[in-house]
Amino acid sequence: MASLLQSRVPSCLACLRRTTGSFGDGLLFSSSQQVRGKKKLAKEKDHNVTIQLLKPVIGIGRKGKIVQVPPGLMRNKLYGRGFVVYVTPTESEQAGSRKNVSLPDSTFGKRKAIRIEPVQDQKKALKFLSGERRLNLKKVVELELLSPERSTAILSDLIPPYIDFFETAITVAPLPVKKVSPSLASSSSISAAASKNSTGKSEKVPIYGSVSTADIAAKMKTILGQDSEGKRVVFGPEDIKFVQETEEKDRVKHLGIYEVDIQLRGAPEAVRRSIKINAQD
Repeated sequence: MASLLQSRVPSCLACLRRTTGSFGDGLLFSSSQQVRGKKKLAKEKDHNVTIQLLKPVIGIGRKGKIVQVPPGLMRNKLYGRGFVVYVTPTESEQAGSRKNVSLPDSTFGKRKAIRIEPVQDQKKALKFLSGERRLNLKKVVELELLSPERSTAILSDLIPPYIDFFETAITVAPLPVKKVSPSLASSSSISAAASKNSTGKSEKVPIYGSVSTADIAAKMKTILGQDSEGKRVVFGPEDIKFVQETEEKDRVKHLGIYEVDIQLRGAPEAVRRSIKINAQD
């Protein structure tokens, strides 16, 4: 009996319609989409090769550790340099280390950054190094860092008593003149009282934006940068405080003169200077 299924796909359009009409679209064409399943993902993990480290390798592990790495990493960077050897499944089972196979340790051998604080913490930073590197670092630290006392003295010498800022003032409409009854004498005490501000205080002129401790620190660093020793003074906005009370802790928003203290970390005394905010013409 001849097979009902044709041995090849018909080339004629009429034959194609007849064939699909008889046996259904599913026999010739598949509408299902291929989806990568768990088995496929598991096979991708099996593509890694098992190796044993002959030397400690940064980002992978210590000497003697058995890990699984991608074949490309094995061929291009590890095996050619003599860092590793292949470990076959048989060798792994004989050594009883199949359960000890792990993934590379990305943090192995990577040093943590050592933050060098002011002079009093130099010994703490230097004890982590030895030999020539320790000697070189010690020379650099001694050259770049100044004591808090010396830094305070440089600030006192180089920073002028007044630091000027020029900002755009917000124009405020003047208060209307209070009319006085013509029946009252011009020398009347009521006229004098009416001409005074009800609060008895001078009005502060606001500005667009503000002048912050960050702005003050930046301007002071510009001044210090003109001196070879002034460049070595380390401080920031957190070391600057307004003496008088302001609307916000770290900034002012009105014209006027304000005093600030520059208190360096570890310094016994602060340096006081005046900040003058002028109206820009």
